[in-house]
Amino acid sequence: MGRLKIIGYRVMVRPGDPLPFLKCFLEDGRSFNMSSIPVDAAIAIERLANGVELSGDPRLSLPMILMEIPSVESDIRGSVKEVVIDDMLESEGGYVYCASVFLEIDGKILKKLMVPSSAIILALLSGADVYVDENFLSSESF
Repeated sequence: MGRLKIIGYRVMVRPGDPLPFLKCFLEDGRSFNMSSIPVDAAIAIERLANGVELSGDPRLSLPMILMEIPSVESDIRGSVKEVVIDDMLESEGGYVYCASVFLEIDGKILKKLMVPSSAIILALLSGADVYVDENFLSSESF
């Protein structure tokens, strides 16, 4: 088994739920949801992925200000190789998804564990692809 590329994102809100969820569309036609996405991450993902403004708030979040700094943007584009959502960790409220981010720094590939919504933002800023590990998918009910 390999991995499937995420080809689209849509931020969704459930009535009564204080945090949005992220629907990720996979290249094979399936989708899966990541719940309890931080609001600022949801706003950034929807703007970066779909060009949609979810908030009338004129303040910029960290990802949005990073896009405004050309040297940061070029460094991110050259350093982020790919993101793979590939694991879950047990937390106080149950389980949370994990993403492996592969960075190239000084010619070496480094693997860093990140919160998936933050990793997706990094991928969207850098133009890197985001994948979901198929073994991870087969263990979940999507």
